[in-house]
Amino acid sequence: MAGHPAQPATAQLSTATSSTIPPGLLGKDVEAIPTSSKVVALTFDGGSNADGLTSILSTLAAQQVPATFFLTGSWASSYPAAVKKLVTAGYRLGNHTATHPHLTKLSDAAITRELTRGRAQIIAAGGTEPQPLFRFPYGDRNAHAISVVNKAGYVPVRWSVDTLGWKGTSGGMTKQKVINRAVGAAKPGEIVLMHLGSNPDDHTTLDAAALGTVISKLKARGYGFASLDALLGGGVILPGCDPTFWRTAPVTVAHDPQVPPVPVVTGIRTGSHPECRFDRVVFDLNDAQPGYQLRYVTSVSADPSGQPVTVPGGGTKFLLIVMHPAQGHTDAGATTIAPASAALGYPMLKGYAVTGDFEGYLSVVLGLAKDAQIRTGEVAGRWYVDVAY
Repeated sequence: MAGHPAQPATAQLSTATSSTIPPGLLGKDVEAIPTSSKVVALTFDGGSNADGLTSILSTLAAQQVPATFFLTGSWASSYPAAVKKLVTAGYRLGNHTATHPHLTKLSDAAITRELTRGRAQIIAAGGTEPQPLFRFPYGDRNAHAISVVNKAGYVPVRWSVDTLGWKGTSGGMTKQKVINRAVGAAKPGEIVLMHLGSNPDDHTTLDAAALGTVISKLKARGYGFASLDALLGGGVILPGCDPTFWRTAPVTVAHDPQVPPVPVVTGIRTGSHPECRFDRVVFDLNDAQPGYQLRYVTSVSADPSGQPVTVPGGGTKFLLIVMHPAQGHTDAGATTIAPASAALGYPMLKGYAVTGDFEGYLSVVLGLAKDAQIRTGEVAGRWYVDVAY
């Protein structure tokens, strides 16, 4: 099958349907990740201003922790540079509507317009695909609003605990109270709600100020961290620290799916597991498992042109992954992978880049801090590569 060049992420404005949502999540405003593992998801809403963003990104990078950011379209339009910082850092984005209204007071058509416009504004600002993650403004929802959001292709995600940092000191909150609320509610699958902006009256950014201590205290209690992709079929965290199956590259795994159709990679997700000391890249699939080879290369080039490729985030060693048969585009030529590259800054996995999508071969290069032991695994609808550190 002939290959097609990758298209920019901003070209991807198709509408998902509820069929893309795991059935167990339909009809719910999810309040926790369903797991018995000690995993916490940090989430941040962006709807007012970006006063806490620089501090929050610095803390997350220093602590090497993933997070999910729910943005309104108006926030994304007002702070496109901030959106690009989130994308460059590799964080997961979600839709928080266009204008942050009470959705229970709107018609079905108006709810859908809020979702559609919010998504378009996030992508236009340089953001990645927010679907299927969504958060109701003000937490205001009912069963009917949830059903409308599901039909638009979204999973509503609430929270286990609101730190209330948004109330500021004028609302009776302090940095210590924020810490106490987040840590005191710790449980497997906890979803923590924090905010990017400052309080409009006193201009405090209590969530940003408390974040480093919240993370440290949760780590001290044995918790790891995940993005909300963990809700959508496996996420990035393994239950426990399995020391087996690690090996050195090269690795070859053969699959011989009956084609056509060629297995399609529908997305790339990443995460870090500090507790068990590995980083992970997940390849989501819409069909059979492709075969794949992994090997270290000394230089990175595009397939088939041979032109040099710079991997975002750098790295001193490069792990080449070649999937065959596989592709990262539809038969019409539209890319199914957004973003096609990202800087990550994890302990071992610094970034990745799709370097080829041609004639049934799909190539991805990982930029690593050094040579690393690796392992691979497969489950229905995806396969993954772990790199140890």
